[in-house]
Amino acid sequence: MDNLEIFVPSDAFNEDNQINISNEDGSDEFGEFANSGLYQISGLPETITKPIRIIIKYNGTLTGDPLIAIGEMLYVTSLDSMLYSFHAETAIDSSGYLIFEISPNSNLIKSG
Repeated sequence: MDNLEIFVPSDAFNEDNQINISNEDGSDEFGEFANSGLYQISGLPETITKPIRIIIKYNGTLTGDPLIAIGEMLYVTSLDSMLYSFHAETAIDSSGYLIFEISPNSNLIKSG
C-alpha cells in the first residue's frame, strides 16, 4: 500500500502467519481530525518476539503530540451493533510519516 508500510523481522513470529492489510471506510470515525486513512491489519499472532514497525503517511499539518489510533471492532450490547473502539498511542513524526512500533510485551495484539 502506498500510504502504509509494515516491517516484520523474519524471526518475529514463532509460527507462520499471513498478514493481511485492507483499507477501511473510516470517514465517520474521526471526521475532520483524520490525517490518514484507516487500515485493518489482521493475521498478527498474539505473541511476537521482535518489534513490528508500522509507518503511516499522513496528510496536512500535525499539531500537538503525534498519535495514532489503534482500534478493534467490539460488540456493544446496549446498541446491539459492532463499533470500533480506539485508543491513542504515541508515534514519531518523520517528514510526513508517523512511525509506531508494537513491542513484544505489548497488549495491542489480540486473537480473533
